[in-house]
Amino acid sequence: MRIAKYLAARFATYIFIVLLAGSIISCSSPGESLKQSAPPPPKHSSKQMIIPDGWISLTPGQRSAGGELLLVRNDNAALMTVKELKPVASARSALANEDVCTLGNISMQGKLGNGNNAKRILRPPSVIGNGKPLCVYIYSENSLLRRVLVFRSGSTIYEVELLQSNESLSFSTVVEVQTAFAKSLMNGE
Repeated sequence: MRIAKYLAARFATYIFIVLLAGSIISCSSPGESLKQSAPPPPKHSSKQMIIPDGWISLTPGQRSAGGELLLVRNDNAALMTVKELKPVASARSALANEDVCTLGNISMQGKLGNGNNAKRILRPPSVIGNGKPLCVYIYSENSLLRRVLVFRSGSTIYEVELLQSNESLSFSTVVEVQTAFAKSLMNGE
């Protein structure tokens, strides 16, 4: 019984997200499920972002409370969140000249915090990509993988986080989708 309570406490958030995503997908009409565009990220109101094939937006027409856009893979095996990172006014000018991995380190510290044993860094922030750089870091949380890309599009800083929802998903199958999606946001300046 103690093990069941422990597992329920550890995975309650993930179970809730998967159930919420499943209920939204099952209750939507076929036209909504096939929708391939979503509202653009903040500050790019005249542009439309293209949702990757096999993914749907759970926030069509609006964003979640934190200004995030939430995408879910059709089989509910992965989630992607897109959010604008907004530095405080006093740090804005200093960060404008920093490379993307400095921004990636700040993002990582915000996610990992101090002393959370459930989260482990698997790849520290490093630059990937030719031309416009992206910063990538990978961590695990309760043995599920998380891959975060941080980049600039104009003067806006974005974070695209890919979350594995179940351990059976081969993470490499969705990494390319995440990278292509982030690059499409970068090119949409």
